[in-house]
Amino acid sequence: MARSVHRALLTRALACGVCLAAFAPTAASADIFNVIFTTTTRGTDLFTFDTAAPVAAYRGLYIEYDSQRGYNFFFLNTATFSGSGFFTERDRYFTGPQLYTGTETAPVFTPGTYALGSYQGGPSGSLTLTRADAPGAPGGAAPEVGLGLLAMLAAAAALAMTRLRMPWLRRTLA
Repeated sequence: MARSVHRALLTRALACGVCLAAFAPTAASADIFNVIFTTTTRGTDLFTFDTAAPVAAYRGLYIEYDSQRGYNFFFLNTATFSGSGFFTERDRYFTGPQLYTGTETAPVFTPGTYALGSYQGGPSGSLTLTRADAPGAPGGAAPEVGLGLLAMLAAAAALAMTRLRMPWLRRTLA
């Protein structure tokens, strides 16, 4: 009777461990950035964007994101736009460096503060990019995977107790 109970517990613990480890959610792979955008005419605006969720991306031209502030903003390919690296629907063009590497469909942004120069008499300013934590990213799947591994360890200990008949292990785990 005891062996069948141990085997039933072993089977359930092993199944739970495998399920928790196999179906644990993973952390988001996209980068989330906070933006501090300051101009000489409008002051400071704060917004966040997800690099994997652009409004549009046109090869060799630009990447467009929604600021959630009533206007869109664009990271420009400076080779195409003659040195303009940033554009907003409310403030227009700013001169400066290209603020991403890679392609428009797979951009890589580097955190930092970038000077934005005046373009044809418009405002100047600065743009600061900092990484933000994606919701649920701290810890990622670690708790679920840890529980799964703990369940598999318990199953292995139960197997060792029943197969190897180790009374000292039974007393230690009891």
